[in-house]
Amino acid sequence: MLLQNNFFAIQATHTEAQRIVASCTIDPEHAIFEGHFPKQPVVPGVCMVQMIKEILEQGIGKKLFLRAASQLKFLQLLVPQKGAIITADLSWKTDDENRYILTASLLYEEKAVMKMNAHFTEM
Repeated sequence: MLLQNNFFAIQATHTEAQRIVASCTIDPEHAIFEGHFPKQPVVPGVCMVQMIKEILEQGIGKKLFLRAASQLKFLQLLVPQKGAIITADLSWKTDDENRYILTASLLYEEKAVMKMNAHFTEM
């Protein structure tokens, strides 16, 4: 895990067949915010994508490689705040080529911050 337990932490998860809902917090004191952006921190989009990847990997117990993101939308800025809960909602299926076809979103205060459709393969 690159960002988990460093940049973000999972506080709780609810898992059912091919769906994970995870409650996460982001460390607003993380060094990345010194450059993104000083005195006006914003969670980088690439970190949001990595968070989703790491949550999926933990949920299925396999290392994955992001092959394609057919849709990736950043709907509003995510400003890190101490103790703020970010909800990650991930649903997936596997296809005949053993790919994980993912639909995911990150929510803050029940509002979508980011949505993505992507497919992953095992490493």
